[in-house]
Amino acid sequence: MPGGVRPPCFRVRVMADWYVDGALGTDDLDHGADLGVDAFRSLYYAAVESGLPDDGDTIRVAPGTYDENVIINKSLTLISDTGDYRTTGTILTGSGRIFTLGDGVDNITIQGFRFENVSHPGGQMSVIHAVYDGNNIAVRSNSFTNIGEAAMFVSGPSRSGWLITDNKIDGVTGTNESGLWLHGLSDSEISNNEISNTAYAGMILDALHNVEVKGNTITNTPRKGIQVANSPDSNVVIERNYITNTNTSHDEDEGAITIYPNVTNIRVAGNILTGNYQGFTVRDKAGVVVPDVHVNLNNIYGNDGFGVGNFAQGGGLLDATFNWWGDATGPSGEGAGAGDPVTDHVLYRPLTAPVEEGKAKVEVVTGASPSFPNPDAGITLEGSDLEYSEAGVLGSTRLSSTPATATAFQNGTRLNPLRFIDVFASGFSGGKVKVTLTFTEADLIVGDQGIDPTSLRVCLWYGDAWHHGENGGVNIRLRTVWATFNVTDLYGTPGGLGGAFTTKVIQASATALEVGADRADAVVIPTSMTIDNDQGSADRIIKIQDVFTPSVSNLVASPTVDTTVDRFRITVVQGDIISLSKADLKGVKCLGALKVIADADDIGCFITVGYRYE
Repeated sequence: MPGGVRPPCFRVRVMADWYVDGALGTDDLDHGADLGVDAFRSLYYAAVESGLPDDGDTIRVAPGTYDENVIINKSLTLISDTGDYRTTGTILTGSGRIFTLGDGVDNITIQGFRFENVSHPGGQMSVIHAVYDGNNIAVRSNSFTNIGEAAMFVSGPSRSGWLITDNKIDGVTGTNESGLWLHGLSDSEISNNEISNTAYAGMILDALHNVEVKGNTITNTPRKGIQVANSPDSNVVIERNYITNTNTSHDEDEGAITIYPNVTNIRVAGNILTGNYQGFTVRDKAGVVVPDVHVNLNNIYGNDGFGVGNFAQGGGLLDATFNWWGDATGPSGEGAGAGDPVTDHVLYRPLTAPVEEGKAKVEVVTGASPSFPNPDAGITLEGSDLEYSEAGVLGSTRLSSTPATATAFQNGTRLNPLRFIDVFASGFSGGKVKVTLTFTEADLIVGDQGIDPTSLRVCLWYGDAWHHGENGGVNIRLRTVWATFNVTDLYGTPGGLGGAFTTKVIQASATALEVGADRADAVVIPTSMTIDNDQGSADRIIKIQDVFTPSVSNLVASPTVDTTVDRFRITVVQGDIISLSKADLKGVKCLGALKVIADADDIGCFITVGYRYE
């Protein structure tokens, strides 16, 4: 550059893919860059001995059976041909540690392999072994079958950003071996794994901080399904797991989910614990159960021993409020009901219906105006002017059946119940909570009748009756309905979304559909009409038709063919939702049947018509 300085030149490395094919490949430096005969032969040579893959590269392994022991010393992605154990033909076998994660190596992904028939040579072993520092590790969509050691053993002072998800572990045969043994994880997630038929436990978790354990299925273990120990101020969430037939050896202080007394700040919510020897337990160890251990909105039923047992040597009161115990009367044992028993030092307040699977959520909240969404249940709780007597906890769930208190819903609210929920708040001394529910078109159709969307209300049971909330409203476009309640009234409170059967809901059709049938000596009067063309395929012309048979006049016999008269017509633009009131429809009367017809069939356009007879 004349009169200037030449700018520096940078070389940018592009992440590379490397290939392994045990049948066609060759282990030398001239191979590995492509599939088939151009691939490496072994995963060990590709990842370790060749020295060619660099940080950020991916090693893709073709179908076949590989006997491997690989130390991963770079930030690599190791993936099977399909990336999913359900469809791959890539099988890894051998003895001892198939993968060992190197010291201080971050950003490793192990995905889509079938680990099968791995033997245990003795000593501390696991199929995937990590005893050094390492962050941002993903182990996903692998299967572990007939293994003599734990699928994973993780221990180290710095282990953050781990994702262990969508793995299947079936058949851990080594003496006292569990599916997962994980120590020292922080800011991590263990989700949607299946663990069954182990020689000891499902998961042994130790020294955790900010970890979510959710959506896992654990079955057939001699000892506990999930155990958390040595985790003060853990901020651990164990939610939406399904655990059955665990602790089959009947260990007296263990169960489907077990914690040590030194575990604090933990939330156990939305789990299904059934058919185990004991549901949730605090072990018989030194220490006291503290108030920030919360076991709420779980289905705990059909277990032997105790549904919930507090065996901590120092006692303390365990918060096990707002759970389903298999009976609307609540727990037995130290409880007064007929459901699964509880020990002493357990605080309970039963739900009167089961939690719908996957719909429960519990959160510790702070501040005067927290927002707590539970999108899977279609519930949002928003606080205002909240005052705290202790740490504030909010919980919400959908219920899978009608709560026992709902028998008078229709009489108490003058509405028909469409969906039941449960909400609770604890640790508050004052303030309000706005409860917002989402609804769908399907919610508005009950049999062949419809619910007037403008009639939707949120109702909660407290005291001895159903109550409408304050400042309620409906947004038809956003499909939300809301109301506000005193936070001190939300003590495991069944709630309902209700509406009035004054309407019929139909899809737009080029064939006239009957809304109100013809009645002798009566006319049908439309009182409201909502045309939801938000998801429609085009602009729609909607008409109200009057279909009747003219009466005899001037000695002429009544016609045998019905007469159809258009009484109302409107065009609704695609993407619009139009609501017409009684005033908008003033003067529209049908002498015979009230029918609605559109200019075309449209499964995305819904018409809701309210009507009465006069």
